[in-house]
Amino acid sequence: MPDHPSHPTAGDADKTVAAAATTGPIDAASVMSALTLGAASWIAARRWFGGKSRTITGLTVDDLALDQLGDGYAGLALVRLAYDDGGEDQYFLPVMLTGRPSAVDHTIAAVIGDTPLAIVDGPEEERFRAWFLDALAGGRTIEAVHGAFRFEPTEVLGDYLAAARSGGSRLIRSEQSNSSVIYGDAIIGKLFRRLQPGVNPDLEIGRFLTERTDFRAAPALVGGVSYLDAEGGETSVAVLQIFMPNTGDAWTATLRELADLIASASADPSVELPSVLIDTAPARLLGQRTAELHVALASSDVDDAFAPLGVTPDDVAGWERETIASIERQATMLDTALPRLTPIQQQTVVAVDLSPSRLSGRIGGYRSLAGTVRIRVHGDYHLGQILRGLTGDIIILDFEGEPSRSIVERRDRTAALKDVAGILRSLRYARAAAVKGYTGDVDERVIDHWLAQWESASRQALIDAYRAGVMASPHPLVPTADEAFTAALQAWELDKALYELAYEANNRPTWLDVPLMTLAI
Repeated sequence: MPDHPSHPTAGDADKTVAAAATTGPIDAASVMSALTLGAASWIAARRWFGGKSRTITGLTVDDLALDQLGDGYAGLALVRLAYDDGGEDQYFLPVMLTGRPSAVDHTIAAVIGDTPLAIVDGPEEERFRAWFLDALAGGRTIEAVHGAFRFEPTEVLGDYLAAARSGGSRLIRSEQSNSSVIYGDAIIGKLFRRLQPGVNPDLEIGRFLTERTDFRAAPALVGGVSYLDAEGGETSVAVLQIFMPNTGDAWTATLRELADLIASASADPSVELPSVLIDTAPARLLGQRTAELHVALASSDVDDAFAPLGVTPDDVAGWERETIASIERQATMLDTALPRLTPIQQQTVVAVDLSPSRLSGRIGGYRSLAGTVRIRVHGDYHLGQILRGLTGDIIILDFEGEPSRSIVERRDRTAALKDVAGILRSLRYARAAAVKGYTGDVDERVIDHWLAQWESASRQALIDAYRAGVMASPHPLVPTADEAFTAALQAWELDKALYELAYEANNRPTWLDVPLMTLAI
């Protein structure tokens, strides 16, 4: 992947600002014209732009809503990028039209009329952020040229609105795929950037957990924003939740804990770790909360989008087909990528027989799910999606699902073990990251053996807590027999390892050994 975005035909917005002229007051047509001229190159330079390996050939503005805001305007735009490979993506551009932008670097374009106005990135502006929250509080529907933007608050909003308004707002700088705003340490709003038609699972699951369940290990939903097109189609563009104070994400905390474990073991090195050094409490808590999440998601028998569905032979056959197809795709992909790898990486790849016949035993594990149900799940469950709360509990975030999948696929019900497999694979990655990051004098093989003991103990603690917790559901979320549970879990871990393999081959070849070690077993 190139280090910099490909250059779109619209020019370089970092050097010149595209402008459109109007002979009278600012109107939607002039703003759309300015965005058409200048937004492509500006989008291409953003961290949240997802097409950095593609060349933009054009931009059209699908729709725009403008709302008077003092001496300027707040705007909500949907733009569509076209690429030279024939593909296209739709992006959400929340903008502000102002004669006094707070930061020139965030200027997208300009409109030259009776009063010249810069079109700037809305989340960068305090006035826009306040307007966005006010629109939600008012439950407004803002008409656009073709459709409308609907702001829908939940009953929870009233409990946090005063604190959110009184504490000011700030844009989170570390966000990559979306834009997130914190209001007074009371509410956090996530503005989706690259869009897909349909209801985003983060909004849908957040609403369900908030309004229909007692599950509180995820932020309560205070509202959402959707675009409604002229045909009645809906596209989620933002979700707002309560802000839950925390000490950081579980991935970072786990790596810190593993570094401490290595340091403690290194003081009196032995091949086998003393059990006192292995703290399985975080894994037990994670297993317990994951079970509670799945019990909550399976708690409605009447909601068409959430009611559990029995696993059928067709479901099992579909999972088997998808896994076999994934194996074949990844085998072809590795053959293609082989010349780009180092000799050591090549040896790692060719040593693994990646074939459906060798992996058929694990693929057959899906059949152990007969008699269980399919439910809504997190879908992209790993330690980076979990925060450590101030009281020692955990907070589960980001129910969007795997970003490479369509909204329809992400909203589909599947086996609860998909999430369990995801978090177990995250423990495996934490072990690998700790080993790869070690710079001390102990043999790396010893370090890995120590952390393998940590992973094994944490894995078992998580599974035990999870299996105990899901018994609270009246629905059979997982197989009850040990052998069937293990077989089904191995099938989903295989599915996740194949997903990882594709990612590592395309982005981090030095990490190929992590999924390949799992696939080699």
